[in-house]
Amino acid sequence: MSSAKTSPTRPAIVEAAAHGKKAALEKLLADGADINVVDHVGHSALSLAAAFSNVQGAEALIELGIDLSLHGPKALRSASTKSLPIVKLLVERGVDIEYCVADMVYPYRATPLAAAASANRIDVVRYLLEQGANAAFVNNYGERPYHYALRNKNVELAELLRSHEPAALHDTNAMVTKWKALGLPDEVFTTLSKSVERIRLTRSSMDIGFIKLCTPIEITQIEDEGHVLLTLVSEIEHYGAAGAISWDTQRKAFVSYDIEHKELRVLPNFSWTAFVESPTPIIDAIFSGELDTLSK
Repeated sequence: MSSAKTSPTRPAIVEAAAHGKKAALEKLLADGADINVVDHVGHSALSLAAAFSNVQGAEALIELGIDLSLHGPKALRSASTKSLPIVKLLVERGVDIEYCVADMVYPYRATPLAAAASANRIDVVRYLLEQGANAAFVNNYGERPYHYALRNKNVELAELLRSHEPAALHDTNAMVTKWKALGLPDEVFTTLSKSVERIRLTRSSMDIGFIKLCTPIEITQIEDEGHVLLTLVSEIEHYGAAGAISWDTQRKAFVSYDIEHKELRVLPNFSWTAFVESPTPIIDAIFSGELDTLSK
């Protein structure tokens, strides 16, 4: 049996593309390998070359005829976190820079620009913006590439992305008006409109030391499983903040949404003012699983 067909989960040509050069790939093709085959999680040879920054391998696969319309976009998103040369190689051949199909790695529909921002690849971000990438694209969690830069505390990257976004997205008054129209209570803005530092938690049973509230500009609108939520906390030590403390625009209530497990919990007897003054009890309850899941 040919070595090109020995693994049902990762075909030899996909495996070889991580580090292999043209001669190795040609040998596998001569032995009967399918250049367009994918592994058990959908990775093509080109995606593996991109993931391992194998520029020569990527160039060889293109020269040998891999289907760029089929495999180029996913490979571009992968390369955006790893290799500017491969990004340029693919973009110059017309691969879609706005590709955003959800998969196991990017279930929230990230574009190559968002992937690059999440990886702090300012070189790739700058190049993609020069090629016309949409800096204002919003993923399923209401996040733009700008939000990744904020999360990574990369001021230079955040400013670069901001310079390519509509000015209204960074107008506090405009954003307050937008969120108020979705029912967010006035009491929230008393806190969010200020420059808020981290709020320290005391005696957290979950060993959470701090949280940070969103400013009106940082609030994101999550649209998932029919829910439309405004996430109000930008950072929670040790945990993902997206959805943790949110305003449900349909129920007109404060909720906590577990994005990974698609579980919505109404926060009982919740007071925003009391939460800001003493966040520990509700934060601990959320991450210890003490809140009852709301039945659909």
